[in-house]
Amino acid sequence: MAKIKLLSAFGLSEKASIVAILIVLSALMGVGMTADLIAGDDRQWIGLILLAGSFGTYLFFNYRSRNLTFKPLPVDRSKKYLISIIPSNIDLLNSLKKFYPNLQKIYFIHDNFSNDKVDKVKEEIKKDETFYSQAKYLKVKSTQEPQNIISSFEDILEEFKENSIENRDILIEVTSGQTLTSLTLYYLSTQYKIEIAYLVSKYDKNNNVIKDSATATTIKFDATIKV
Repeated sequence: MAKIKLLSAFGLSEKASIVAILIVLSALMGVGMTADLIAGDDRQWIGLILLAGSFGTYLFFNYRSRNLTFKPLPVDRSKKYLISIIPSNIDLLNSLKKFYPNLQKIYFIHDNFSNDKVDKVKEEIKKDETFYSQAKYLKVKSTQEPQNIISSFEDILEEFKENSIENRDILIEVTSGQTLTSLTLYYLSTQYKIEIAYLVSKYDKNNNVIKDSATATTIKFDATIKV
């Protein structure tokens, strides 16, 4: 590990040959001697300033890259159709309706397990089937199997296609559900180029959610790895 870190400091990998190392060292020596020639005997203190400036710049950008200020991107509130895992409680269901007021229809995916809170949500959904999706789009054997979610998602998109609904009118919401379901929906959003969002809440000192602090936020970032 020490060898790897040392070579990395010179811009080399652990697989660098002896010749490559000697060439890099020669180049560094050449840079140093050239700097001495330019500075002269009475201006060598300039090297300390340049070194301090370079190191300070490195520390600044390294610190800044690890401590970026989070600036949530607001969700396009004109979306007409929403796809999500079924909420775990009535309050979350109402929050989704509140933050996306222009929705014409919501498509919830859920599995067959029995849960009192989720059952109440299902009952609420049945009260307004003109707003919520029909049952054939709701039920899968298990949302913990990504392929089930993908299959339901593709069924929903097929209906959108038949009704000439464009992707710009669709929103995927990942606040509901568990980590695996959110990852699956995020994957689908990238594949079909559909906007994806979630509700971000603020927390108090005891790490409890502050009531009515949630905001609808777009998930959008560049995950490109630069080599």
